[in-house]
Amino acid sequence: MHFSPSTSTLRCATRPWRRLSWRISCRCALVMLMGASYISVCLSQELPSDLVWKSTKVVAMPSDDALPSMGQRDDWQALLPVKPSPPAWRLWFQKGGESESTPVTWSEKASLRNAIALQNRLQLAGWLDAEVQSSWNTLRCGAQLELAMRCGARWKVEAIEVDVEGTGLAASKVMRHAALEEGMPFSQTALQEARDRIAIGIQQDGYATFHAGHVSFKVDTLGASASKGVQLTIVCATRKATSSGSLMEGESEAEEMHPLVHLGEVFWNGQDPATALGAGGLRSDVWRHVGTFKSGGVYNPSTMKDMYLRLSRIRSVDRVQMSTDLRWDTLVQKDGSLRRLAVMDVDYTLVQKPSHDLGVELDLVRNDARYGPKLSTTLQHRNPRGWGAENAWEVAFGYVAVAPFSTLSTANFLNSGEWTLQWSTRQIGIAPLPLSMFRPSNAPQTVLDVGWNREVWPEFTRSQIRIQHDYSLTENDARNARWHFSPIQVSFVNLTNKDEAFLQWIVDQDNPLIQARFNNHLNVGSALGWASDWSLGSWKGRIDMQASWAGGLSQRMAQAWGSPDSFDETTGAWLVTSDVPLIQYQRVLSKVSGERASRRHPRLSTAANVLVGFANAGKTTPSLPLEQAFFSGGANGIRGWRLRTLGPGNTGLMEDASGIAGVGDIRLDLQFEQRMHMNDLWQVALFSDMGNVWLHGKEAPEASVWSWDLRGFGWGAGMGVRMDLEFFLLRLDGGLRIHDPGKAQGQRWLGQGPKKGALHLGLGLPF
Repeated sequence: MHFSPSTSTLRCATRPWRRLSWRISCRCALVMLMGASYISVCLSQELPSDLVWKSTKVVAMPSDDALPSMGQRDDWQALLPVKPSPPAWRLWFQKGGESESTPVTWSEKASLRNAIALQNRLQLAGWLDAEVQSSWNTLRCGAQLELAMRCGARWKVEAIEVDVEGTGLAASKVMRHAALEEGMPFSQTALQEARDRIAIGIQQDGYATFHAGHVSFKVDTLGASASKGVQLTIVCATRKATSSGSLMEGESEAEEMHPLVHLGEVFWNGQDPATALGAGGLRSDVWRHVGTFKSGGVYNPSTMKDMYLRLSRIRSVDRVQMSTDLRWDTLVQKDGSLRRLAVMDVDYTLVQKPSHDLGVELDLVRNDARYGPKLSTTLQHRNPRGWGAENAWEVAFGYVAVAPFSTLSTANFLNSGEWTLQWSTRQIGIAPLPLSMFRPSNAPQTVLDVGWNREVWPEFTRSQIRIQHDYSLTENDARNARWHFSPIQVSFVNLTNKDEAFLQWIVDQDNPLIQARFNNHLNVGSALGWASDWSLGSWKGRIDMQASWAGGLSQRMAQAWGSPDSFDETTGAWLVTSDVPLIQYQRVLSKVSGERASRRHPRLSTAANVLVGFANAGKTTPSLPLEQAFFSGGANGIRGWRLRTLGPGNTGLMEDASGIAGVGDIRLDLQFEQRMHMNDLWQVALFSDMGNVWLHGKEAPEASVWSWDLRGFGWGAGMGVRMDLEFFLLRLDGGLRIHDPGKAQGQRWLGQGPKKGALHLGLGLPF
């Protein structure tokens, strides 16, 4: 076969490919040129006047100096005076429904207003040379406003001076209260906060006539453009004698210094505390406990405000009025000379609530085992015998169930939920100790609660008569740290209306450990608890620790004085009646929860929760009663499982074991959430939960016993939607099981079998 030279030699064969490559390059260049021309024409042409304004974008031009954070940009963008059209879907998620449906079109006036507003924000934050350029970009279905920030260098505070001439104030105290430092970024927000700190601090020093309006700042930027530093002067103004509206007795307009004010007379509803009896409806012991002040000391408005707040917290008090009167007084000194003093008289006036009141309340019950709406009627008797106490009689019914609509049927609807009869009293102090033993900040309180309640569970009806006596006091008011002690907790539990299938299940188990959980029983014990707020860096949260114990002392007393025939032959427990034993147990529960707001995106926050519980039955009690055990799953637990369907340990829901599904003596929950506030009404969250419940003891099967083996932990993840209605929060969480410890090996992980999960309707946040 004959080959032409153009196809038989390498040199000639490469020519067509080079020519083709050159042609492709020319065509690509032509296409790019046409595209650039088209874009330039589109950008230069005027946008249609009816083009809808879809969004606003704030960008920062690159700079070697510090730039505003993403959080600052988001805050400033939210404060822009002119807003674009909200997305159609967002209108349906706003309170009040579709309230703003008119679309907003683009305009140069709107872009100019927003650019000026953003530039002002930058300058107030210390970027004094900042400039903002606005431009409109076309989107697929509208226009976007782009605000480009040229920030420049952020100015610093080079030097700080204080001017207190003629005020009578000490410059060192003003500087200390301001808490400003040389070298810090120049920011109006920081100056506003410093002004408030100065005013509060000077007032606490006794200069009651001084306020934030007397503080101003002088900023000198001349000659500092190169160093980007300002000279800051804190100016404290003198007091105009007529600024309060009238002169104090003996005062002239020439006196403009801020006087050091001393505390004068303190009155209770206009009465002298030394002779007042029942002022404002309260005993003098209650008044003195809330606050006692000595005349002549330096007047501190914060101390007087604390007494105002403590009076407001008294349950029988409707409102408190605090009036002050500034006057001049004369003090005789040791050498016989006279000295003029500025004196502040204070009068606290109380208005009591009606002595009797009848109310109807709709509440929402939520705990680890049951939740739902509860309607109650309460008759209140306030302030009996002047102690500021409150007695209440309550009758309530609630559709409270282990799961939504779990007992809602035509056969048992009227026999569902929870019934409550209760009497309680709350009183200031810890009887029989006198109030004088406690500081006002302790806020001691005594609560006595006597009641009967009836709960309907799917398997049985649980009735309980209880008596509880509680003491509580505040350890640290700043951290809201409070102790609770219950010296007496007595309850009698009676289980009735047991389902036939449930009774047959108990018989088939033939296990005293299971039967003991569903026995009628008497509980005589005590409890101790402590809770406090905490903070660590940007994390803030609360820690709650509880401990309870029962039966030990009562069992010993019964053994010492009781008849030998009154004890159970098998367990040795004291029998109140033939089928009601006295139970013994020890129980500890600790919970630490916290939340951290994102600095870059204020609408985002991270939340975490750790819950650890341990309970142990006494030697005369085979196993814990159901109300003292721990539950797994549910809306507030590991949300990949319904309530009481996870554990204990590696046991499955349908396995025969010496225990009950989802009930254990040990509990561990590790929960994590990423929350986003879409607006004031709606929130969404991504969550991940890990944990389980376990048994302990020699009688418990190996698969249900606690161990550090991660194969015994349930792990779920999912998404939740929350609707905040202000008075309560409605939550819908859907969880998917990632690791199921109840499955056989090889079927536990997601993807190794059918996907399973749970959907929960919850009330309030899970933690």
